[in-house]
Amino acid sequence: MNVTESTRREAISVELPEAFDARWNRIPGIAVDGHRVTVDPEKYFFNRI
Repeated sequence: MNVTESTRREAISVELPEAFDARWNRIPGIAVDGHRVTVDPEKYFFNRI
């Protein structure tokens, strides 16, 4: 069996009806810009050794 693994995961982004609290920016991998929240899965979900 040959398995191919992607080395880069795309960011997940959503536009919310109300502005999100900017303090979420303190969490690695979370970026808040007013109504837009973006999650970088490389930084938020996955640990690299």
